Amino acid sequence: MTSFEKIYSEFKKFENPLILKDRGITFNRFIFKENIILVIDYLRKNELGAELLSIKMTDKNIKNLVDAKEKLENFSNLLCDRINFLTENFRLIEIDRQNNKAQIRSYPPFIRQNEKLFFEIIINANEPSIYLCRKVVESDKKITKPAAFVLNDEVFLRLLQNLNPT
Repeated sequence: MTSFEKIYSEFKKFENPLILKDRGITFNRFIFKENIILVIDYLRKNELGAELLSIKMTDKNIKNLVDAKEKLENFSNLLCDRINFLTENFRLIEIDRQNNKAQIRSYPPFIRQNEKLFFEIIINANEPSIYLCRKVVESDKKITKPAAFVLNDEVFLRLLQNLNPT
């Protein structure tokens, strides 16, 4: 069993989540701490998968990207190539050299009626973390809000493995 299979198994078995409320959304939080720290905010899970809000992975290996714009850009592009199994493809949007951050988004966004939905990945080499979430923009309001997304067990595990910087 790989380390991510172990983490995912613990997430699936976990029954006492921290319950939080933010921006009118009540959600659960699972925190795993070992070699990496993984924080999963989710609405619900079942035997097939989970309805998620965000995944944040903190890993000391991301520190290798600090003060190395080329490495950060290469890793960002690698993630874009690796994560090719969600609803949209990813591309590097911006690199903030001063703060050692990279922003990746799924592109083109998924359009549903008057909404645009996209995944966003923020790599923060200073923290060091990778944060993935889904956002929705209502065309008429031009407001960006968090959006839930559903992943089955196989895709969720694959996503965790592909976010890993090593």
